[in-house]
Amino acid sequence: MVSHLCIWRPCMKCSIPILNDFSDKAPRYFDILTLGKETVFHLAVEHKNIPTFYIVAESPDRNNLLHQVDRYDNTVLHIAVMSSCYSVILYITMIQQ
Repeated sequence: MVSHLCIWRPCMKCSIPILNDFSDKAPRYFDILTLGKETVFHLAVEHKNIPTFYIVAESPDRNNLLHQVDRYDNTVLHIAVMSSCYSVILYITMIQQ
């Protein structure tokens, strides 16, 4: 669990250099869910860290995580609407077309 915090905290705190390092050296960490079944996308949007969202979205093979539901059955789109993250809402709806 402690090792997983190393990816979750940068997503919540918008630590872009750290996220870039993870993307380059350990991309599988982006796939780890929190105990609440939240993805790195959920965390970034919930904490309104839009740059973090886009960094993770640009990582290869991460779009499947956009449709992952958390323990309350919320997708990242639901969290974006609740957080008023309009650019994320537009991004998600555009890639679904």
